[in-house]
Amino acid sequence: MNRRLLCVLSLLALLSCSLHARFNSLGVKSSVGYRVHNLNTRLNYTSIQEAIDAPETLNGHTIFVQEGTYNENVVLGKSYLTLIGENKSSTVIVGSGKGVAVTLKANNTQIKAFTVQNGSCGIEMSPWTAGHIIQGNIILNNDYGVSGHYDCANVSICDNMITSNNVAGIEMLFSHSVIRNNLIFNNGKGEFLQYSSGILIESGVFDRTIYCVENTVYGNTIKNHRVGIEAAQYSEENLFVHNNFVNNTKQVSASASQWNNSAVENYWSDYGGIDPNNDGIGDIAYKIDDVVQDEHPLMGMFSEFNVSIQLGKSENVAVISNSTVSDLVFCIWLTSPYKGLQPGQSFVEFSATGENGSVGFCRLMIPRTVLNSSTYLVLVDYDPINATELSVSNSTHVYLYFTYAHSTHEVIVTIPESSLLIVPLFTMATVLAVIACKRKRTR
Repeated sequence: MNRRLLCVLSLLALLSCSLHARFNSLGVKSSVGYRVHNLNTRLNYTSIQEAIDAPETLNGHTIFVQEGTYNENVVLGKSYLTLIGENKSSTVIVGSGKGVAVTLKANNTQIKAFTVQNGSCGIEMSPWTAGHIIQGNIILNNDYGVSGHYDCANVSICDNMITSNNVAGIEMLFSHSVIRNNLIFNNGKGEFLQYSSGILIESGVFDRTIYCVENTVYGNTIKNHRVGIEAAQYSEENLFVHNNFVNNTKQVSASASQWNNSAVENYWSDYGGIDPNNDGIGDIAYKIDDVVQDEHPLMGMFSEFNVSIQLGKSENVAVISNSTVSDLVFCIWLTSPYKGLQPGQSFVEFSATGENGSVGFCRLMIPRTVLNSSTYLVLVDYDPINATELSVSNSTHVYLYFTYAHSTHEVIVTIPESSLLIVPLFTMATVLAVIACKRKRTR
């Protein structure tokens, strides 16, 4: 864990100056009763809706909400408006139980870092609107978690936890949108259990046919539902890729007569196939029904981690594994040589945990902007192991596959010989950042 601490301290040194300047520029000052702040006008308010409706609040403004519970039904009625909570676990919007807790009524609105609960719908996008971003929220104890109605388009629903909603986690009636990296679990309860699903793709509202087309559903975990995805007849050309379908009574409700979508490289917890060529992809298709199937099911769950490789730049590292993978970071080793790591050596590190006595595997996708080499060194608890570079590797990404005996391991992937030039450059950047920050503070 000392290695990670060194990585974190180095990154903090580089980030501290920019963060200090950023928080100073926000002009947010706590005052009793005035916990909602327009960051553009520097005006403060007692409620979220008051801040939105204020005549000084214009299209494109950002409203910052301090921790606390806000008992109100919120309507974002101005375009390009951004609503940001201080902490997603402790900045809570509680609807009245009647109506929608948060309505995205105008185009291009954003809501980030809130808990949203106690509505007929947690977050709903109004008819014929577009460009919404719903990111990093906890959405629970509503009838529907998130819903888009009447031809909404170009929506991004990412990095949310959507759970314990009565009917469905996400109700899809929108198109040309992305649902990415959400944890959707345990939706559907009580009298609504027979209708419950993780994602419900509707076909119409009030007898009007609504088409749900050309959406990408990527990297989500959809777990513990009656139906993982309930697909209606008019859902077409949607792509379901790299999702984890775990312990749903029926993973996907679809038949050849109504399914005109693609399911590719997903993990299915009830898949019983094998992987004789050891690439992390099952060699037997997963059948959704007698005609519809995933031709390339994953042998382990899919995880994706966003790692910072330098100030202002990050990349995604993807893992397919039958281990529980956590704490994935990109680091640069700065101290003296230690168990195969040299000063200046960059590496990706993560924890992998599984049942003792079983065999674990990892299939890694690492951008070459993170680690660029023709050869790679994989260490499990600092011991080198054999790793295969898969034939799907290309000019932008490397794919590695390796196995190990299960317990809890620290896994490191690095380049055998890294240039030591990065040490003085990295150290110089750190020193310059600290000096610049100190100068700003003394002004």
